[in-house]
Amino acid sequence: MTLAHATEEAVYGWWTRPDVDSPRMWDTWLAPHREHLLQALEGAPFTSLFEVGCGAGPNLRRIRQHYPALRLGGSDCNATHAAWCQSQGLDVAQRSLPHAVGPEWDVTVTCFACTYVPRRHVEQFLATCQSQALIVMEPWGRGEWISPKRQTTPRFYHPWHDMTQATGWRLDWRWPIPPADDVTSLAIFHKTPKASGDAHQ
Repeated sequence: MTLAHATEEAVYGWWTRPDVDSPRMWDTWLAPHREHLLQALEGAPFTSLFEVGCGAGPNLRRIRQHYPALRLGGSDCNATHAAWCQSQGLDVAQRSLPHAVGPEWDVTVTCFACTYVPRRHVEQFLATCQSQALIVMEPWGRGEWISPKRQTTPRFYHPWHDMTQATGWRLDWRWPIPPADDVTSLAIFHKTPKASGDAHQ
């Protein structure tokens, strides 16, 4: 077995285990870093939002409280978390990255979910995501992966600028935020406009 496959087994084996405390994660909805997601949505003409790797739904809970008219959905690889979100009235399915996000979702959010997913899966997700906007609150790196002493699974520090450019996304805003674990910035991307000659096809 290669290191890459061993790493993927460790990642998915850990995050899909059934013995998770969904109510405890749900109750972290007022954690300070979640406030920045609200700021990223402020004033934008979004009517729907999809979060990949939403866990037990604390971000969606916070967003729903602040933007009650916004249609919300999400996915998580953990069946227990997905079932908990559904019990709280959230449209969340059990799905693992990479998976596509359809154009019915105006904006897709990823918050510390892709950090645990190998680069090739993240790139496939970016290439098949059909939302017009993408909000990324993840550690940024040069493609390395590390396994901290107190971390059960490895973390992947993705080169977000390179990956988004290669998959059709344009960086519009990136600003620093007070560190939340290894997350120190939030970025907003939009789909790269097609060439003008494509508009009449």
